[in-house]
Amino acid sequence: MRNHGAQSSVAPLRKCLLRRPSWNRHSDHDWVDTWGYEREPDLKEAQDEHDKFADILRQLGVQVHYVKGQAEGLCDSVFTCDSALITDEGAVILRSGKSVRRGESAVVEEALQRLDIPIIYRMEKPMTADGGDFIWLRRDLLLAGRSYRTNASHGEEFIEFMADLGIEVKCMPVPHWTGKDDVMHLASFISLLDYDLAVAYKKIMSVEMVQFLQGQGIEFVDVSDDEFDMGLGANVLAVGPGKCVMLKDYPRVRRDLEAAGVQVRVYTGEELSHCMKGGATCMTLDVLREYEGD
Repeated sequence: MRNHGAQSSVAPLRKCLLRRPSWNRHSDHDWVDTWGYEREPDLKEAQDEHDKFADILRQLGVQVHYVKGQAEGLCDSVFTCDSALITDEGAVILRSGKSVRRGESAVVEEALQRLDIPIIYRMEKPMTADGGDFIWLRRDLLLAGRSYRTNASHGEEFIEFMADLGIEVKCMPVPHWTGKDDVMHLASFISLLDYDLAVAYKKIMSVEMVQFLQGQGIEFVDVSDDEFDMGLGANVLAVGPGKCVMLKDYPRVRRDLEAAGVQVRVYTGEELSHCMKGGATCMTLDVLREYEGD
């Protein structure tokens, strides 16, 4: 069996990389201005929430591996999704568009090497990319957001490198929202749930994106205004076709997903998600997904 390869957002998730929250309690971090959190998170509660989230993934048949080491100054390193893309050939190491997060790539790369995953590309200056700005529509088609955090999605070098792997990069704009100091990723307003189904807050999607996705045969479960909540209502992790994990505080989204035939598991994320502003997809770096025919 392959030990890596995740060129899908919905094929059964078999292996992932997480990082348990770790920082000095009551440190001098500027939690609001630097990290964009609501306040200083409660570390113990965040760790408990993360442990329970990992347990849910294990119950769903996912092997959970961890990024190790302290990395004290990297509070956002719990959001492992942003540091890499795992292709069938190996890992593409990204360079975050938020300067204080750039050290995260090194600790994630070390963890990937421990898992014997080859590093095939390291993004270099001036290119930037966060993993939250990428969604696999097919093994050969990567939807890529152009945002304040990600410019590589329309950069010639990155596009040509992916093309050499047989992957087309389709670039789409991410909205300004509240500006550069806030985070708005592609995954903040759309998540794929099945090969032909997505949950999305279409109000902030471009006409081009909506029409392109409809042209790919994708239908939408719409997130309401009151449950969008800075992207957490649309930030849903597919662990298989029609199976997902999402934050528990969005009953209307959950009801509509279940009405569409999606099996939903929920996690509690008062510290991880509401305070630190990251959802299930943010916390999970897909390492191995089982493609049809494997």
